[in-house]
Amino acid sequence: MTKELELSEVVSLFKNILSVRMENGGVRPLRFTEKQFARFEGNRDRMIRALSPAGVTLDFITDASSVSIGLLFDGYARPHASIDIMIDGAVTASVSVKRPMGEQISVIPIEGSGERRVTLLLPHTACYVIKSMVLENCTVLKKAEALSKRIISFGDSITQGMDALKPSSIFSATFGKFFKAEVLNLGVGGYVFDAELIDGDAEFKPDLITVAYGTNDWSLKNGENFRQGCTAFLKKLTEVYPGIPKIVITPFWRLDGDEKNGAGTLQEAGKQIKSCAEVYSDIIVVDGYEVSPHMPEFYGDLYLHPSDEGFQRIAVNILCSLVSRKEIILFLQQ
Repeated sequence: MTKELELSEVVSLFKNILSVRMENGGVRPLRFTEKQFARFEGNRDRMIRALSPAGVTLDFITDASSVSIGLLFDGYARPHASIDIMIDGAVTASVSVKRPMGEQISVIPIEGSGERRVTLLLPHTACYVIKSMVLENCTVLKKAEALSKRIISFGDSITQGMDALKPSSIFSATFGKFFKAEVLNLGVGGYVFDAELIDGDAEFKPDLITVAYGTNDWSLKNGENFRQGCTAFLKKLTEVYPGIPKIVITPFWRLDGDEKNGAGTLQEAGKQIKSCAEVYSDIIVVDGYEVSPHMPEFYGDLYLHPSDEGFQRIAVNILCSLVSRKEIILFLQQ
């Protein structure tokens, strides 16, 4: 039996989003509040990155043999877009589009038989509306069970997932699977510490928060402004989310990180972030320089942005540095 989903049914299957917008005969998944989107107005490239629904998934139970999904692309930050499919937690297939613009329909097989949990990990560096979703040989369709834990991840292009080709490789996908949590990925390429991006009125209430800024702050600001931006962000974060465990990750390795600017070398800038964070009892600091490989071949651009393998190596190292912390043990036990 062929089942063509209504857009309202598609909306009910989303995870890791704040809201949706109905436009152009489809549905656009959104990661940010209107107040947060206002921080990107006037910068077209930044807005494309913010509208790209990094970390967003469609999560459901079905006995279907395949799924086709129609996306209407209207911008991209990287010239590729992929959809990964997980069946009962294992990635089984991926489909890709180069230079995604206009309407594209992807057909993805669903391996196995009987009822399976199917998770579609949607493109993370392109913006689009979902126009259609069709399941073949489908007699069962229901929402996957809700996850009880929630994580918000603030960050720049690396948190968003650049330069991974596959959405299953990015931090939010790995952290969500490890912690069995929904992860709202608030990473935006090129972004910096910005206290005004923190919106305590957002309906997504976190049990854990990760923060990974600094590489753009280091390359754009002098030492005084660097520290001021970090201090203001962390102060507001602790005021808006008191008592919530927070993980602050200092900048990862980059090829030019030994160069000096107003904030010193990249490692010296990371130490400034650490000193700003350590005054708060609910913040754990992870040394990004230590957990990231110092070899260009683990970076998609051979310079700054991790490749798929680079992301996986960094994520494993981050998690290994955290698992013995009592705050993380308690979070895992929730």
